[in-house]
This record gives sequence, C-alpha cells and structure tokens, in this order.
Amino acid sequence: MMLYSMLVLFSVLAAVYMIYVARGHRLASASLEEIAHHTHPIDLDAFRNLMDASEETFLRSRLLPADFRRVQRQRLFAAAAYVRATSDNAAILMRLGESARTAPDPATARAAATLVEQALTLRMLSLALLAKVYMGILLPRLEISPARLADRYEQLSAAAMQVCRLRDPRSASAIEALLIA
Repeated sequence: MMLYSMLVLFSVLAAVYMIYVARGHRLASASLEEIAHHTHPIDLDAFRNLMDASEETFLRSRLLPADFRRVQRQRLFAAAAYVRATSDNAAILMRLGESARTAPDPATARAAATLVEQALTLRMLSLALLAKVYMGILLPRLEISPARLADRYEQLSAAAMQVCRLRDPRSASAIEALLIA
C-alpha cells in the first residue's frame, strides 16, 4: 500500500512539474529585446546531423564498440544541449504568442494562437526527446527517434516571424536571426 501511495504522489508531482515546465515561466512579457536576451540560436543542420540515424549507423560500422560508445555519448550530450535550447526557445515563443493573442487585428490574434499551439507542442516533444537522449547516453544501443524536432522548430520559427511581421514588420528578420543560426 505504501508503494502505491508513493507512486501516486510521484505521478501527481511529475504531472504538476510537466505543466509548469511546459508553460515556460521565463518572461513576464515578450518584447524583442527580452527575447534577444533569452533565446539561443540553433544550428539546425548540425542538430539534424547529430540526430541522423544513418550517421549513427555509419559510425557504428566504422568504429570499435568502445570508441563508438564514447563518440555516441559525446554526440548525445551535444544533442541534449540542442534539445534544451529548443525547449527554452519554445517557452519564450509561447510567451510571445500569448502577448500577441490580445492584438486587435484578427489576423495577428490567429497567428499568435497558432504560435502558442506550436510552441506548446514543440516544448512537450522536446522534453520527451530530452528524456530519450539521456536514456541513450546511459544505454548507447537505444534507438532514439528525434520526432522531427528540427523540422518542427523551423515551423515554429516561421510562425514566430509571421506574428512579428504582423505586429511590427521590422522585427520579423530580427527574430529569425535570434532563433536560427
């Protein structure tokens, strides 16, 4: 009975934590200056290369098992950094979308709602992928499916640029430089 109670308590705490993390409580508002200080530009090509299954297969076939495990752990630590940055950026873009939702222009409000939805989805996917990446560090033979995180991040960046373009056309190009390296 005690084990059951502990599992229930842990599940509730984990659910509350996931909701808190998914909401992304980093910024009270999301001006371009604040976004510039809190985002991490992501090199999507490098991230895709780290998560490429064919690259892993190539390394596995060319390296000794001990060398492969060492290299694979290094690759996964780098991938984890990209996934964390993606998650952090999604939280910030969620705030941007939430602040633009109340815009009097219906097109801006719709674009902002889309941005919030995409950011929340990406944030949840990135947190799940981060758990898989850390499991892959512990178990190098574990298959990790990146769930097209880089593609979704690219879509999210485009949605953020659309919101910025509708709110302030001058900021659209600036937001792209803040999100994609």
